[in-house]
Amino acid sequence: MTEDQYDDLFETINRMTNPEFRYSKYKACEYLGISRATLDNYIREGKVNVRSGSEGGFKEKYFLKKDLDALKPLVEKHKKKEHEHNK
Repeated sequence: MTEDQYDDLFETINRMTNPEFRYSKYKACEYLGISRATLDNYIREGKVNVRSGSEGGFKEKYFLKKDLDALKPLVEKHKKKEHEHNK
C-alpha cells in the first residue's frame, strides 16, 4: 500500500467513525443525499447545527458528523414522504 493510499484509507475510516469529524456544506449534502437548498431549509428551521471556527487564519463553517447523523432520520422520513407523493 502506498503512503497516499494509506492516507486515503485513514481519512475514510476517520470520517466513518469519528463523531467530531468536520464536513463542509458540500460534503454534508453528499453525506445526507440532499441538495444544498434542503440543507439550508434544515439550518433555517434549526434542525441542524452549523459550527464555525478558524483554521489557518480562515473562518470556516462546518457540520459535525454526529449532528448530521442526528438529522438522518428526518432526512429519510422526508425522502420517504416525497417518494410516496410522487407515486
